[in-house]
Amino acid sequence: MGIEPIEYRTWNGVRTGMWQRVLVVVEGIVRKDIRSKGVLVLLIIGSILVHLFPMMTVVFLPQEKLSASMMAGSTFITEPYMKNGLFALFSILLAAVVTSDLISADYHDNSFVLYFSRPIKPALYMVSKLGGAATVMALFCLLPPIIYCVVVMGTQTGPDYLTGLKVTGMTLGACLLTLVFFSGMGLMLSSLTKRKAYAGVGTFMAFLVPMILSEFFMHFNRNWRLLNPVTVLHYSYDLIYGFRLPEDINQGYHALFMGAYLLIPMMITYITLHRRAQGK
Repeated sequence: MGIEPIEYRTWNGVRTGMWQRVLVVVEGIVRKDIRSKGVLVLLIIGSILVHLFPMMTVVFLPQEKLSASMMAGSTFITEPYMKNGLFALFSILLAAVVTSDLISADYHDNSFVLYFSRPIKPALYMVSKLGGAATVMALFCLLPPIIYCVVVMGTQTGPDYLTGLKVTGMTLGACLLTLVFFSGMGLMLSSLTKRKAYAGVGTFMAFLVPMILSEFFMHFNRNWRLLNPVTVLHYSYDLIYGFRLPEDINQGYHALFMGAYLLIPMMITYITLHRRAQGK
């Protein structure tokens, strides 16, 4: 019996599109995290402390309308919803847990090489990981605030629903900013190490250390408050909801710090991924 040579045959299937690959990665991250005990604990406890109590308050004590001052701005009566200190704290903790193994785990188990064995670019890989982290964090940072707005409008005593819809749109923008703000920092730390623990602790410290330094230096100049990333985010909320920054805060410095906290982590992540994809 003769030996038949093995011949390569042309594959006639349809290749998956770029965004389909992104969705596959995002779906994998979401599936993994919603089964994670650490993520579930943070989501449950954080949602009760940060979101459930304010919702119960507006149900039993209805407001006349949903106003921008309820979400941001300065008030001496109650803390605005988006500026709740626990909101920022649980967002940081959730970002540290969710992003800690996004890229570091790929380094550790060498699956990073598999991603780039196919025609995938570092930018697409980064977007996929960021999208997965943001989707999980949206369960705490985006969905509940939007539900809160709907609850307020559903129980309000006044007829002004147009203002409520505008505020809801502003809230959507503020929440999207929050997702990128916290996820981007965690993604950067995860891209710099193979150890999940280092990335998680590093993400938390990346927010905590500037907070401490800000409290020390602000006694010399009030603009040093902008060193605190949470303060910068809160001032951005004010601008989104139509409020002005405090008079002793330079708007140019605020824009500079906000741009730095958003862009620098992304740039470092991309450069790191690009170098590793080339084997450097």
